[in-house]
Amino acid sequence: MPFSVLVPVCNETLALKFSSFYLSKLDVEPLYVLDRKASEETGRILEESGQRFTVYENDKPFIENGYDSFAAQSPTDWILRLDCDEVANLALIRLCEAFVREQRDTVIGFERDQLLLGNDELLYCATNDRFSPQRHMQPRLFNRGRVTFDKRIHTPGIRCDRLFVAPSVARIYHFSWIFSSWADRLAKSGRYDKAGQPNWNRENQLFRLEDVASAPLKDEFLTQAFVEWLGLIGEPDRQSLTTVSIR
Repeated sequence: MPFSVLVPVCNETLALKFSSFYLSKLDVEPLYVLDRKASEETGRILEESGQRFTVYENDKPFIENGYDSFAAQSPTDWILRLDCDEVANLALIRLCEAFVREQRDTVIGFERDQLLLGNDELLYCATNDRFSPQRHMQPRLFNRGRVTFDKRIHTPGIRCDRLFVAPSVARIYHFSWIFSSWADRLAKSGRYDKAGQPNWNRENQLFRLEDVASAPLKDEFLTQAFVEWLGLIGEPDRQSLTTVSIR
């Protein structure tokens, strides 16, 4: 590929296991970029996965602060960043390939769906306006030599002259609610509070899942891959997934 898929990793061990499994199903070879503060367990999981990984420096608990160090680990100037609790569909990968070959001086943003796991073990998309894919568009494909980095928390992490939002067929899927317990979310929000997170993000971080409206996920490939992965993981990992009663 004419770009590199870089995935920042701190201590999201269960998300890391699914990310590695799913991206392999897409025939994508990511480069996992491990925060030097990460636990030994996270490093062990990466080593056992057989995936490529390297280490970056970040002295604060959010990616934007260390984005320049993160991006420096890429073997190519063009980078597609996917967080450890995110995956992309194949249409997004193909669009990135076509776009980079044209060498446009632009950053590309992608709509992102917030996912839930129903107690029927099926995936659902949040449909509340505050979690709409358009509101949660993520600028993620960029040339590191043509952007400046923004260290402020909960910014895109990069500044550019032009931003193009990709057609909605290309999508990012966010699994944060599935791979994080309520205690995990509280702890993360507390760390972000110390770093000065905006109020709107705290509200999103701590939104009650019981109040999230949803609809079935319509991505058959992802649905089947997730069901397959559920059949491969151990019972402790299955029990740690957060599920909701779907209305």
